[in-house]
Amino acid sequence: MSSSAMSLLTVPVTVKTTESGGNETLDYAVSAMQGYRPNMEDAHAAVLNLDTSPTTSFFGVYDGLGGPAVTKYCARHLHNELHKQEEFRDDPRIALERTFLRMDEKMRERKAGWELCAYNGNEHWTQYKHATRFIRFLPICAKC
Repeated sequence: MSSSAMSLLTVPVTVKTTESGGNETLDYAVSAMQGYRPNMEDAHAAVLNLDTSPTTSFFGVYDGLGGPAVTKYCARHLHNELHKQEEFRDDPRIALERTFLRMDEKMRERKAGWELCAYNGNEHWTQYKHATRFIRFLPICAKC
């Protein structure tokens, strides 16, 4: 049994948080539930006006898969990186692929490492040693 499976709650947390909003062209709502995880690990982004066009919105749901740090980081930054892509308007598929690659690069940078540590919310990053994607942040976060 994996270490993340051992840390599941025996009874799910079923309290839901809900957010809604809208602009002149659309309305949205998002609802989240923690479930069996010890902490909420998922995040979302709802950006109604991604650029100057009121019809360009961005919505993202980020599944925690073992920790909240990367999901919170992506919810804060992914849509901005997408908008920076040269292909944003003409080829959204390519723009999204390049955005994912850029996010991987950004999360390897020292600045992102500190932000990821802050999202983790505690002083010891070692609880994530089992998740290989976080190993690269251990030297940066050793002083968190």
